[in-house]
Order: sequence, then structure tokens, then C-alpha cells
Amino acid sequence: MSKRMLAVVSVAALLGVALSLQVDPAAHAQAPPAVTFDWVTVGDPGNACDPVGSGNCFGAVGYTYRIATHEVTNAQYAAFLNAKAASDPLALYNTDMASVWGGISRSGSSGSYTYSAVPGRENMPVNNVSFFDALRFANWLHNGQGDGNTETGAYTLLGGTPTPSNPMVERNAAARFFLPTDPEWYKAAYYDAQLDGYYDYPAGTDTQIVCSAPTGTPNRANCGGAAGDFTAVGSYTGSPSPNGTFDQGGNVSEWADTWAGILEQRFIRGGYVGSPAAGLRGAVREYDDPWWESSVIGFRVATLEEDGCGDLICTSPENPLTCPGDCPASCGDGLCTGNENAESCTADCPQVCGDSLCTGSETPTSCLADCGFCGDDICELSESTTSCPADCALVCGNGVVEGTEQCEWGVALGASCQSLGFAGGSLSCNTSTCLFNTSGCFNCKPRFSSCSKNSQCCSGSCRFGRCR
Repeated sequence: MSKRMLAVVSVAALLGVALSLQVDPAAHAQAPPAVTFDWVTVGDPGNACDPVGSGNCFGAVGYTYRIATHEVTNAQYAAFLNAKAASDPLALYNTDMASVWGGISRSGSSGSYTYSAVPGRENMPVNNVSFFDALRFANWLHNGQGDGNTETGAYTLLGGTPTPSNPMVERNAAARFFLPTDPEWYKAAYYDAQLDGYYDYPAGTDTQIVCSAPTGTPNRANCGGAAGDFTAVGSYTGSPSPNGTFDQGGNVSEWADTWAGILEQRFIRGGYVGSPAAGLRGAVREYDDPWWESSVIGFRVATLEEDGCGDLICTSPENPLTCPGDCPASCGDGLCTGNENAESCTADCPQVCGDSLCTGSETPTSCLADCGFCGDDICELSESTTSCPADCALVCGNGVVEGTEQCEWGVALGASCQSLGFAGGSLSCNTSTCLFNTSGCFNCKPRFSSCSKNSQCCSGSCRFGRCR
């Protein structure tokens, strides 16, 4: 058992904390949105190293780089698992992640595994990850996430096994995302470019840091068992490093991509939830086997890419609306973008009358614009017996004059015997056929009408110019 695992168990025992999790393995969200990070830029390239102890000098970096403001969280790592560990031949998931100190649950069977961050622990740092798990996460970021390769990119991992056949793997020159080296990690945590010097503690001070529960008070950290558990990244808002990172002291220790000089072991930095305050000093550097997965070790990532839309990196405040090239649309990101609509992604695209989709509670009555279509059994104003006979079939007696109908019961005729070419009479509607009844119309002239011959008069008698 690792010395770190022993340490965390002793902290729990010391505190007497009974921690419990309510995990619903079946509760899985839709395909998660792209994993994004807040970054800080660490400049002043070519800075001198920090002489610490006999023969040690830390923190010299000859180039500008960016490092994640926070540690990789359970939610971010769960997104990685959902993308790449349906069968998990590389053992990217450790079942201890679902334990009391973890934050990710797994359900299903090999080939269809799905993963969820444990409710309430989504923004706590991921733990129980090996050095090689961290490298594969970086490769996945380098290759665009999604189905991006985990074995090539920032690092070339050989063998196709959880522990690669080249355990002394090093960062490739063209790496876009990567695990920070020990100098990169140290400089981000302790170096102040304005002072051109280093602080002893990663909260911008030489005064010993104070272990406490989350607070905005300066010079505080999650250490010494004071918080009783891991905390959401960035919870100690008053204690950023000189470069603006958080939790480089306490919470979880973090892998650094630098060989410790002993077998294949790699350096670990920052101290963890159970470390004494003095263990967060820059002078303290530990190491462990790269395949070890400890409940108190996590990691953060770094990049050489410059910030800006078009760099193919989705960074805050970019989103699929402001920078679609860097931030592909994903259902569940809270933005109705790309090909999403109220049918394909109800989480992002609420039902709206006028969006040309008849969805949810919309009906032809409540939203004619979306739901009026030929075949819905409703004869809309834009439809007719000619354009949509399926909806607008003639119905004599429905009180609507339509199609070939001439009249309807109770509806003004709109015509007369005279308008139909008769001499006179009374026009009516045949309510069985909805056609005009002209039986009351006549073409002969009634009595006293002017006439010139007998045949013009209904009586057959024309005398003295009048029908008699």
C-alpha cells in the first residue's frame, strides 16, 4: 500500500468522519459537452530557478505557457471515460472512484459502460488516477476529445496496455495539451514575475499556510484534515497562486511529468487533504510509481497554445455561439446551436411556437405556424379542398360554404334568381346537396308586367302591353 493511501486513511480515522455517498448508477446525463478549462498564462520566460535545499533548484522555464486554473474534476474525467472507456481495456477507471473518497460511478457491462460524476462531487478533483491515465487524458485533449486517440498525440504510449511498454515515455515536441513538468508546475505555483522571485507557499506568501474549511480568507488551503473531505476546485477564493491558479497546495497532490531519477517513478507536487501545512511548501517534492492510483493523487493540464478563437481550444469565455470552430455544439451545453432543435435536444432548445417544429404541447390550435400541415385532419386557412382534400373534404351541413358547394344552411345565399339569370322568383338552398334550389325562380313575367306578346306572360295573356 502506498504511503499516501496510509496517510489518507489515518486522516479519516483521526477526524472520525463518517462519509457516505448516495450513488444512482442509472442516472446518466446525455452525451456531455466538450471539456473546457480556465487557463492562466505563466510568462517571464527564462526566469531563474529557485534554489531550495542542497543541490535543488526548481521552477526555471524558458518559454511562456498556460496552465489550467484548477485541477481536473470528476465531471471532466467522467466525460473522458464516457468517450473512451465503454469497454475500458486501458483501465482508465478505478473502482475506488466510486468509493467514499472518489467521485465517479460506473454502470452497465463491458462494451457499454457509462459513467457519472457522483452528485455533489462533480467539481471535486478526480483521484485514483495513474500517471499514465493523466497522459491519456492529455492525448485525448490533444486529439480533439470525442473519439480522439489516447495512445498518440502529446505522448506516444506503446503496447496497448494500462502500463505502456515504454514507461519512460516523454512529451512529444508538438504536444498541444500535456501534463506540466515539475519546473512548469513549480513556477505556476510559487513564482511571482513582478517580484522576480518565489514564495514558500502556493498562495503568494512566505507565511505558513493555514489549513481550514473553504473560505475567502487569504493564505488558506484544504490540508491537515481541516475540511474533512476533498473540496470543489477553487473553493479557497482568497488564496490564488501569484499566477492565478488554485489548489496547488492541498486538496489532492498532483502528478508532474518529470522523472524522479528512481526506477520509473515520477514527481508528485502540492500536498493533499491530509498533509500538514508545512507539506505545501515548494521545498517538499515527493514521488511515486507511475502506475500507482492513489485516492489522494490527481492532476491538472497545461498547454503552449495561445488563447483566442480559432486556436481549436475551447476556453472560457468561448462557447459554441461565440466560437463554433473551437467549441463544437453539444446537447446539454445550455446553448441551442448547430443542428440542435426542440426535437433533437430539448435540454438546450425549448419549445417555441414559430420554430417550424410541432413539438411538446403544441397543436394546430395552439400553434398553427408549426403544426398546420396537410394530413392533420384540420382544414387550415391556407388549405382548400383542392390543395389538401385529406383535411378539407366537403361536408354539406357544416355551416361553411367550401369547394363546389353553392350554399349552406343558415348562411346568406349571396345570390338571387335574377343574378342567376331568371326573371324573378325566390331562391333557396337545398340543404341536402348544398346547391341552389331554383324551383322558386321563373322566366315568365308576372301579372301587370310589361309585355309585347302572350308568350312572355305567365298567364299567357298580354293585353294592351300588360300581362293580364
